[in-house]
Amino acid sequence: GLTHKLLSAINHPSNRIPQPVETLKEAVNFMGLKRLKFWVNMMMLSSMEDVPAELLVVALVRAKFLEEMAIKMGLTAEKDRYFMAGLFSSLNAFLKIPMADVVDQLPLADDVKAALVDLKGDMGRIIWVVRSLEQGNTRIEIPGREELDLMAISSAYMSANGWSYKTVASLNT
Repeated sequence: GLTHKLLSAINHPSNRIPQPVETLKEAVNFMGLKRLKFWVNMMMLSSMEDVPAELLVVALVRAKFLEEMAIKMGLTAEKDRYFMAGLFSSLNAFLKIPMADVVDQLPLADDVKAALVDLKGDMGRIIWVVRSLEQGNTRIEIPGREELDLMAISSAYMSANGWSYKTVASLNT
């Protein structure tokens, strides 16, 4: 069942955990509730019917990219919010409804809603950046964020891609 699949994903070699996790209690102790919730959500998304596996990869790339960009912008305390926004930025494709309808159904902060629907604020600009990269656009500048040059952006994007493919591989064990 779900517990077996979850433990298999957690114990996947790409996660490099020091010792096998054999129970949900051990998983909570080892990973923390927030990370465990992430894995459960990934299991649910990956098991949705009529959803291509590539869409899960896109969602994970966006999530990890936004998290890494938050860190590069000095917003380390906000990295989890950025990760969540990146993950949610493709929920409209999963659910096949407009993003405005998606955010109306979720208890999100106003700045996250504005980022997801209208690409407003730093978070919205980073969502725009990752979408541009997905389309092959490498002429990207983020006004007021000169520290985020193409090298920093490309590095974060490549890292996010590698992480997401490993994560999807661990979900499919």
